Amino acid sequence: MATLTACPKCRTAVPAGQPACLRCGHSVDEVIRVCQACDSRNGRGARFCSRCGHSLDTPVTPPESPATPVDLTKVLVEYRPQRRPLAIGLVVLLVMSVAVVVLKIVERGFFHPENTVTSFFEALGDRDAASARDLLLPIREPYSLALLQSAVLKSRGYTPPADVRVEQTDATRDRASVQVSFVLNGQRRWLSLDLRRDAQATVGLFHQWRISDGGLHPITIEFDEVDSLLVAGTPIPPASDRTIAELAAPPGGYTVSLPDQPLWEASPVVAYAGIDERGWSRTVRLEPTIKADARAEIDPQVRSYLDRCAQSTTLVPEKCPFSAYPYSTVRNVKWKIVKYPEYELSDYAGQVSISTITDGEATVTGDSVGYFGGTDPFSTTDRFAVSGNVELVGDTLTFQPA
Repeated sequence: MATLTACPKCRTAVPAGQPACLRCGHSVDEVIRVCQACDSRNGRGARFCSRCGHSLDTPVTPPESPATPVDLTKVLVEYRPQRRPLAIGLVVLLVMSVAVVVLKIVERGFFHPENTVTSFFEALGDRDAASARDLLLPIREPYSLALLQSAVLKSRGYTPPADVRVEQTDATRDRASVQVSFVLNGQRRWLSLDLRRDAQATVGLFHQWRISDGGLHPITIEFDEVDSLLVAGTPIPPASDRTIAELAAPPGGYTVSLPDQPLWEASPVVAYAGIDERGWSRTVRLEPTIKADARAEIDPQVRSYLDRCAQSTTLVPEKCPFSAYPYSTVRNVKWKIVKYPEYELSDYAGQVSISTITDGEATVTGDSVGYFGGTDPFSTTDRFAVSGNVELVGDTLTFQPA
């Protein structure tokens, strides 16, 4: 179908291919203004489109696009990932909170100054020397662990503290002081212990507390005459002067006695460690005495010594307690003990000696040679005392004449 064009000037329809308006002669190809609504060409002075009548001075507003429908499936799918990080964060926070609480419980129950002190006294009560040592810092000189060993704690001669109570705890980051009370020797005692926190952590998280002061206490044992002691059944060598022993001991009571031997005996005494919170040394004295049956071993040796002297054929037997000094030469000398001396054993500065109570008597007979060669019977009596020392050689008592 042929397309008609409106004359830009008079708006008369012009057939297709016609260059000018048949009514007014205006050129149809002279395009001045283009309609924005239908793209038709209009003359320069036209105000409205000759085709659609749209005002050539008014711009065409493009129609609004219809709203895109919401995909609810997509919304629901995309909404879930937005909630998941929040849930994960809450779970992580909850787990961390529980972990912190558990760590605090573990630290309070196993890595706290009070726990260290309680474990130390429990180890003493269980007579577990190794566990007790592990809770102490390394021991400084002149202290030693002579009394913190299984042989001592497991002995009947050791009495551990009873009814231990933690009374007060003062702690900073690395140091702590714990006051405890316990029953020992029938009385409740109070004791303060200082602790330090280990620099190295256990399993990378917890720091162990160890006792730096108050775990060991000095005890002093005074004695004479002996060269060995038993402390809670354990041999302890005395100091070099053999009159005193200074030992460091954990809290408790220690029975001090003498080992069984032929010469000395002593009534046991008990030394208590840790009953003086100021740390003063607790001194006890052991009083050794000569055993009553030691005389039974010494008597035969004294008589044998005197009898050997009586076998001498000289008026002055060498290293013997009796002798005779006549004015003339005496031949055929014979000694005879008429009465043996009575003596006692006594000690002085650790040396056991024989002291005569009643003198003995010995007679000597022989032939006295006169000035002119004749002989006369000779007889005299000498009163004498016996003396000497008693020594313990190994397990044997030995009399050594003076």
